[in-house]
Amino acid sequence: MSTLTPVAETDEDTNYVCGCLQITEHQLLSTLATKNIWTIRDIRKTIGAGDGCTACHHVLKRYLNVHHRIEREELAEPAFRPSTHTRS
Repeated sequence: MSTLTPVAETDEDTNYVCGCLQITEHQLLSTLATKNIWTIRDIRKTIGAGDGCTACHHVLKRYLNVHHRIEREELAEPAFRPSTHTRS
């Protein structure tokens, strides 16, 4: 089983994405933003979500899909966009 990493949260952070291990959406989003996470196995190894009964795997897959889509969109955007306006 994975070692859980505590994340600073407020009292309002009770939106669990993994009820068995009480992993919140905040913890998951923080992990996706700061780590190289590509699979549910990566999530399980990093914060433990999905390591219990596995009922949350469908939810974790949705978060991964959105995260990967956003990353692909960011990679597809050019770093520099030249101005279309010209000076006379």
